Amino acid sequence: MKAINDNHSAIRKYGGTNQAEFLAVASEYFFERPDFLKKKHPELFKM
Repeated sequence: MKAINDNHSAIRKYGGTNQAEFLAVASEYFFERPDFLKKKHPELFKM
């Protein structure tokens, strides 16, 4: 979340609001744009 809030992440800013929103935004990327998530955040994709 710190990386998101510091503009060092490809995940949209709303994901840095709180943990629940981070999970929601990360889940959206996982299901809607899995190739993007795997390329930009491979460790998160593995989780």
